[in-house]
Amino acid sequence: MMLKPIKTSLFALGIFLGSATSFAGQCTVLVVEDNLVIRQLIERWFQLDKSLHQCLLLFAADHAAAIVQIERAEINRTEFDVVLVDHDLEDDHTGVEVLTRLWKSPVGVAPGAIAISNSEEKNALLLKAGACTSARKGMGSFKENLLAATLWVLDSRTRLKAALDPRLAPPNVVTHGAASNDNSNFTEGSDEDRLGDTTEL
Repeated sequence: MMLKPIKTSLFALGIFLGSATSFAGQCTVLVVEDNLVIRQLIERWFQLDKSLHQCLLLFAADHAAAIVQIERAEINRTEFDVVLVDHDLEDDHTGVEVLTRLWKSPVGVAPGAIAISNSEEKNALLLKAGACTSARKGMGSFKENLLAATLWVLDSRTRLKAALDPRLAPPNVVTHGAASNDNSNFTEGSDEDRLGDTTEL
């Protein structure tokens, strides 16, 4: 079934219903990040996480590669569930441009985008462009925040699709109840920084 495209801003409005976990364990994640070390860390973190290890990660090291991934998804009529996007890319391109192109995609329900810049100001620009939350690089809890934000987006997106078409709901999923949008834990933290000095990433 072809679902009508829906902007990621709906995530930020907190329209998702219920409280039970609905993410089924499989997803497609587009990672737009120009730093090889960060890409490798994200890949390893997903592989080791018991809830996310089945996710398919697609990597784009620059703006052009991200556009190719988006266009390929359109041709194949497939969807990204989550997009992890940095702000600063090559040749003065930005993650804002990637999100702007992404929202023009006609395929399915729009993914939830997570801003992963090391700068609060640049993450704010990505949020303004449609990202629904952020996990700031350089913070000691970047890993935990990123994985938690990803699970929150996946759960919310699953609920939205189930609300649009109940046949898509996994077993034992509540699709009604109080709206929830508590993502306040995704941008702050005090855990030991395993990334070292990432202020220039």
